[in-house]
Amino acid sequence: MISVLVTTGATVTFESLILKLINADLIEQLIALNVDKLYFQYGNEIKGSQHISRNFFVNHLSKSGIVEKFNLEMIGSSKQTGDVEHYKSDIFELITFPYSPHIDDYIDKASVVITHAGTGSIVDALTLRKKLMVVVNDQLMDNHQLEIAQEFSKSNYCLAYEIKDMEGDNNRFVSDLEKLLKDEIRLKKFPNNDGTIIESIIYNELTS
Repeated sequence: MISVLVTTGATVTFESLILKLINADLIEQLIALNVDKLYFQYGNEIKGSQHISRNFFVNHLSKSGIVEKFNLEMIGSSKQTGDVEHYKSDIFELITFPYSPHIDDYIDKASVVITHAGTGSIVDALTLRKKLMVVVNDQLMDNHQLEIAQEFSKSNYCLAYEIKDMEGDNNRFVSDLEKLLKDEIRLKKFPNNDGTIIESIIYNELTS
């Protein structure tokens, strides 16, 4: 069984990443790579009484046609299972949720983790020794996500991407995902440490 976890962060909705990954072509490619389960943490942005992340994700999921094309049936309901929604067919499962305090449990289940470039999310995946693909949210202002992702990538702990790297029929992102799953790309294991590696990476980024 091969599973992929996508985590987009707990606050700001990473709309462009959701758009790139929740589409029929990408799901078809995952199935072709023998991925049978996709966990998708889509964000927990709330303004007033509106759950911005959930509204965006649910609306896009409906527009994408994924549920119909892949004959996905919802197991239970969101009222019974909290914020987790589980869609399943004979060959593929999609499990979606806005946020989980037990994200490490989902990371632990995943063959590959695809995450936004928040330092905490990167370190969570690396600490659990997961194959990691980091996608930078270029819509955030005055942040250091790109530089942080590049620093971890330079050390060969993960692969780093911008949204533009996920475009086109033969995009590098899907090709690299296949190579990761087949162990044709080998990343360095993140060592157990006292935090000095993380501090060094952040220091190098801030002072470069």
